Amino acid sequence: MLFCIPDRYSRVLLPTESLTILVADGDDHESTLGRMCARAFESLGHEVSYFDTHLATIPIVGWTRGVNDLRSRFIERCLAVDPDLVLVIKGQYFARSDIEAAKTNCDGVFCNWNPDNPFLARARDRRLERFLDALPGYDEVFIWSDELFDDFKQEGIDDVHELAFGFDRTIHRPVDPDPNKGADMVFVGQYSEKRERYLSALSDTDIELAIYGNGWKWNCFDWFLRRSHRSDAVFGEAYAELYCSSSIGINIVADHNLEAFNMRSFEIPATETLMLTTRTERQVDVFGDGDGIVCFDDPEDFCEKAEYYLSHETEREEIARRGRELVQGHSYEDRMQRVIDVAL
Repeated sequence: MLFCIPDRYSRVLLPTESLTILVADGDDHESTLGRMCARAFESLGHEVSYFDTHLATIPIVGWTRGVNDLRSRFIERCLAVDPDLVLVIKGQYFARSDIEAAKTNCDGVFCNWNPDNPFLARARDRRLERFLDALPGYDEVFIWSDELFDDFKQEGIDDVHELAFGFDRTIHRPVDPDPNKGADMVFVGQYSEKRERYLSALSDTDIELAIYGNGWKWNCFDWFLRRSHRSDAVFGEAYAELYCSSSIGINIVADHNLEAFNMRSFEIPATETLMLTTRTERQVDVFGDGDGIVCFDDPEDFCEKAEYYLSHETEREEIARRGRELVQGHSYEDRMQRVIDVAL
């Protein structure tokens, strides 16, 4: 039985009055989570300002330049915009005092949504201490899985709201394929040891693999994967084009995402491409294994299902079509309407 999404996740209502909203996130390009949220708010009829929180960190030393200036500029921006609602994506550089100072300058509701696991940062046993210390300063806190609710409660944050990832209707959609960019299977994402372990299993097959993402040429020494790596990170419509030009889109969910989702969980099905993904309970709840997506349990299972669906085109395309149907109701318009409903 498929998991039924409550109405509060799926209804999108145009408000009778436009809100002024400030979105703060790092890396100011079209595919950042913050930019996708900002476009969704605009699509819902609101006036949106964007504050770029990206800072460069010096490798090895680990020192980040400009933190104090960023914190001051954020407070000033809140005063200038005077928003009804502020959505901070992660906000790892902000202290609780920054949020409280910003709130003295405007009457808006301050919300935080962390796309990472603050208790297992990048799958390591490392906590985001400054982020956790700042959370009591926010009016509303969102996280992508209720699996983390108990951890937040131990930090004194009792009122946490679940907000899963979604897809951007302007980016994640079927587009015309480019035969020069596609392959039998495509993986788009940065390097990790887990991803190397699964993808290297394809070296014993005749499957053509294409990898796009950062870190592979510096961290991966598997010859098959190095030959499969075509470029670093890809964004925007070019991102969707890679999936639409390939038969199967691969999703390898990191351990710190637990039994929930990552961003590809919704983005790949939205392009009407078959998603072959590591099994998680929440993905199966939404899409159903073999209905809107296909799940695998280990590298051997991954290879077997890859070969099967590459040789069964009709079945593969039917699951891909069903995946696009099931992902409707999970757009960032739906997610941002949820934020508004909770906050206001």
